[in-house]
Amino acid sequence: MELEKWQKLNIFEQLGNIGSEVSRARYFEDKGEIKKRNSSLERSFDLLDLTLADRKNVGHSGEIGRLKEVLADIYSAAGNYSVALPDLEKMFFEYATVARK
Repeated sequence: MELEKWQKLNIFEQLGNIGSEVSRARYFEDKGEIKKRNSSLERSFDLLDLTLADRKNVGHSGEIGRLKEVLADIYSAAGNYSVALPDLEKMFFEYATVARK
């Protein structure tokens, strides 16, 4: 997705869309399809980068950056954080719910 189109979404819509990729990643992880899981996580990173590049989100850059760290930890299986994809999926669901209202 291009930056200009992404910037038309509010932060809740952006995070809800990122959450869709996280949900796909969890689905593929549950099926043991790690390559597809990783592709979904890579798309999440791309969308997080677009979110960070959106000037209206500058006040949230710390939180978005931390989220990227947590996803990178999951992607690499480093285990530095005690967070798994289902945990993130629950968090993102809240953003998607707000975005729908």
